[in-house]
Amino acid sequence: LATADSSEAWAAMAKRAVASARARTSLEHIVCVFRGGRDAALARWLEGAGVEVLYHDAPAWAGRVSEALSTKAGRDNVRFSPLYESASALAATFLRVDIPLLLDPRKHGEIVLYADTDVAFLRDVRREDFGAGADPAYFTMGAEFMEPPIYGNAGVMLLNLIGLRRTYAAFADWTFSDANVRRGLHFGKFGPGDQGAYAEFYEGAFAVVRSPSFNWRPYWRARWADPAILHFHGPKPDDYREALGGGAAKPPLAWRAIPK
Repeated sequence: LATADSSEAWAAMAKRAVASARARTSLEHIVCVFRGGRDAALARWLEGAGVEVLYHDAPAWAGRVSEALSTKAGRDNVRFSPLYESASALAATFLRVDIPLLLDPRKHGEIVLYADTDVAFLRDVRREDFGAGADPAYFTMGAEFMEPPIYGNAGVMLLNLIGLRRTYAAFADWTFSDANVRRGLHFGKFGPGDQGAYAEFYEGAFAVVRSPSFNWRPYWRARWADPAILHFHGPKPDDYREALGGGAAKPPLAWRAIPK
């Protein structure tokens, strides 16, 4: 996912994600769902890099995001995530919801890999990275944290387009229902944003991998010999550069953990 109004730092991360996928994996078909026009600088760069850009400016539920943020609950939800500061930012992350409609299983495959733009590919992602057994009925996530309680992070997922297409209408109707708009599109114990919506609606119907090589974090202390995707969840590359380069007098614990 990317948008025409991405900051310079986010555009740089999107470019690095594509470049690392090209350099370190055998992925041939890279797709980006893009909010904005074809004349946007980032869209032109993506197309020039051979990325299939799917332009998606007007999701049917966009107005419901604005309604949710006009409620007191929606405004208060900023304490859970900065995405609740603006309808544009929150709608951008909900674009994930429409991936099953935008991708064609006959062209892109029934099982596809989804990754946020704040990632770096370190090697090919293998099917076994997502656990043994059959393909997911809907999706597989990696753990948000390594310590309990264990719940999923939507930053990298293995998606079953057929299953998600079959349930799309019910999922979208429920996600943007009056009840969920009134609570500001936060899903209680299941968490904020579309990640919380996925977790609540599909509860019990998806797997969470506890030590996900496909969604590894720079600040995790546990050693992992062979991560496939590094996800800059929380602090971004520029934050690490500043902290590890001496720009921060007392960097947060997650940053200080890196050299250890």
